[in-house]
Amino acid sequence: MKEESQSSYVREIDMMKSEQNEFFTKKNKELDDTRQHLKNVLAELEEAEEGRDALQTEVEKLETVLEKTRHELERNTEELAKASEEVEKLRQHCDEAELARSAQTEQQTDQDKKMYELESSLRQAEDTIKDLEDNRNEVKSRLATIIGESDAKKEQVKSALQVLK
Repeated sequence: MKEESQSSYVREIDMMKSEQNEFFTKKNKELDDTRQHLKNVLAELEEAEEGRDALQTEVEKLETVLEKTRHELERNTEELAKASEEVEKLRQHCDEAELARSAQTEQQTDQDKKMYELESSLRQAEDTIKDLEDNRNEVKSRLATIIGESDAKKEQVKSALQVLK
């Protein structure tokens, strides 16, 4: 009986060993799977870190470009403000020139009117001078006629006086 009990005991131990082997085999497989999974996760993390580094480099490049663009925008804004001031000055200059041209045109129109009036007055004066010359010539002619008549009457008076004497 002792043998039977030992044999039963040995079988039980063998069974326990077999269960333990199965358990450890299963656990080793789980451990290997977990290791593989961790290796895969680690590889993914390394890839992600490389991607993150590449993205960080890209972000730094973009920040540099953004900063340059900001400076260029500020410079362009300053240039635009200066150009706007110049445009405003030119507009004012154009407005002043337009006012001056308008005043000059008005002054020229006034001068043209005065010139026309003067020319008209000159024509009237010339007409008056011509009329006066015509009148003078007529008066001269009458005077000559009157002088001639007077001389003739003087001669008549002289003749009559001599006849009377």
